[in-house]
Amino acid sequence: MYWTLFPFSFLYYIITSGRNLLFQSNIFRSIKFEIPVISVGNLEVGGTGKTPMTEYLIRHLDKEKNIALLSRGYKRKSKGFRIISDLDNAETAGDEPFQCYMKYKDSVTVAVGKHRELAIPEILKAKPEINLIILDDAFQYRTVKPSLNIMLTRHARPFYKDTVMPTGRLREAKSGVKRSDVIVMTKCPSNLSEKEASLIKSEIRKYHDAPVFFVTTAYEEPVPLLNNVSFTKKVLLVSGIANSSQLEAYVQKHYSLLGHIQFNDHHDYTEEDFVHIKERYRELSAKEDICILITEKDATKWLLDHHTVKIEMLPVFSLPISTKFLFSEAQFHDILRNALKD
Repeated sequence: MYWTLFPFSFLYYIITSGRNLLFQSNIFRSIKFEIPVISVGNLEVGGTGKTPMTEYLIRHLDKEKNIALLSRGYKRKSKGFRIISDLDNAETAGDEPFQCYMKYKDSVTVAVGKHRELAIPEILKAKPEINLIILDDAFQYRTVKPSLNIMLTRHARPFYKDTVMPTGRLREAKSGVKRSDVIVMTKCPSNLSEKEASLIKSEIRKYHDAPVFFVTTAYEEPVPLLNNVSFTKKVLLVSGIANSSQLEAYVQKHYSLLGHIQFNDHHDYTEEDFVHIKERYRELSAKEDICILITEKDATKWLLDHHTVKIEMLPVFSLPISTKFLFSEAQFHDILRNALKD
């Protein structure tokens, strides 16, 4: 299979490398804005923890900055630029932007727009008080030059062990890491040793000498989705995310995992999906009291008006997550402060 796909990977490598060369040669130009712009992205396709990292930045910076979060709004059904409001939902905003809006709407402006270089002036026109833009999933979006470029890579599959699509999961060549100002290895084991971290840094430095940080996923207490019911530790897990192995391992360790129904990342739930989920729930709950546990991202889809009627009688809980630094968090904050001075 690898050798069959290799010609396509080579072609993809040539196309993406050629595009990057055009930017490096200033044939294609990047726009530098007067206010600070922080970009969060990756080399890999999906599942590196961009949303938890973005939320970490929001929580750390929202008291000193008027923040706008700008995302493309992947798989949204709306078109063009829009500032998210209470009239929106996961369909019009995209699941991850709407998740951030629901959590931080009192302190952060959330907007979506495919063309980020056009969307930023629109944000500043509508909200002149904004003095920091955070770009979600923008590492390959070269048209905007960020003040700080944060690149994420997964502990389970770091970029230096991967290859360009379709033989691997990289969106561009490994050399793209050189555009990053900071590299954050995500989804690390919480007991990652400093010795292993040092070995990983040595591997990364073969490609780039940017500061490297290590974070893990911190899971919080489950939150009821619709009904104020009691949580039981016997759960049916339902997820529609890119990499669910860490989530499943956590649930298996801390709860009694009776089953896991998995969908693709950014899955749009259908009538048939909910029929299947309810059937599985009824099978398991016939013997004992159980709950349905879902991710925050999936919760934005389940709370759509045309879906809530299907789940209003079910004990559904979402599992909040956050990013937790394992080492050198203060150094990361220093880098942020320096970037915001620009």
